[in-house]
Amino acid sequence: MKTLVKDIRIVTKKDIQSVLDQNMPIAFPTETVYGLGAKIDDIKAIKKIFMLKKRPLKNPMIVHVSNQKMISSVVLNIPKDAKKLIKNFFPGPLTLILKKKKTLNSLITANMETVGIRMPSNKTALKLLDLIGQPIVAPSANVSGKPSSTNYKHVLDDFDGKIPLLIKGEEISLGIESTIIDMTVNPYVILRPGIITSDQIEKVLLKKLGTVSKTIAPGMIYPHYVPSKPLTVLEGDYDQIRNFLKSKEGSIFIGDSLKYKDIPNFVSMGEGKDQLIINLYKTLRSLDNYKGEEVFTHVVDHRGYMNRLMKASEGRLIKLSIEN
Repeated sequence: MKTLVKDIRIVTKKDIQSVLDQNMPIAFPTETVYGLGAKIDDIKAIKKIFMLKKRPLKNPMIVHVSNQKMISSVVLNIPKDAKKLIKNFFPGPLTLILKKKKTLNSLITANMETVGIRMPSNKTALKLLDLIGQPIVAPSANVSGKPSSTNYKHVLDDFDGKIPLLIKGEEISLGIESTIIDMTVNPYVILRPGIITSDQIEKVLLKKLGTVSKTIAPGMIYPHYVPSKPLTVLEGDYDQIRNFLKSKEGSIFIGDSLKYKDIPNFVSMGEGKDQLIINLYKTLRSLDNYKGEEVFTHVVDHRGYMNRLMKASEGRLIKLSIEN
């Protein structure tokens, strides 16, 4: 199979229909990461997503929509608070966990009675949804466990020759997956932090969020974002980190060039928090290009970023002190 790479500006309904007729998924960008999408009623294509990604069947998928009608077609009802969040954050990087309609296939929801709904703000994603004319499931376009794809070349690294169509278009603008909030429990809880914060959500809802939930959501279980070289997160100031790395000769250090560019074997992820978030997966995927068997990085004051970073490091965190 040859993977066609096409710009959304020249993609036609005929192109899309050709892929749908093959019961195959389509790769496309959102504002967060690239997704691998299939119609919610195309079980053959959905099964191929699981197979291509090597994704566990117990890991539910997020349903992407482009309008209110699509939301109503998959959820049992839209509570008042959910409507508030939709009004304030859709389209955008927020996923709502709501009660699903019984007609929605259980393969999508890992046999649960809930479903994650999101409306991307990326124009390419919205145009694709409109061309298809119905909701699509779309986990990230990467082999499960690896860093997510934030440009089309990452997608080709994982799926070239395995999918028929990869759509290019509006660039990724955020770099980490959506915030997920479970609205089927009381109080509501953040299952996966992202760009949209709990403070922003609480300001809209005028109520506090909880902290514990038994709900399973994408990104909560199984290894995620793990690079090819072992990664460890260091918590400490500049001097502590520099002193620690003296005993790690030949290791790689990745991070903020505003603060750490003078550290030996430094690989820049950009300047400041926003650039670090955008470049996280790109940097993790590029580590094979650098000499060194171990990779270290630093703590960043951003819950969504640290959530992905700690998963990428498989929980390896060293809190530095003067003794280190």
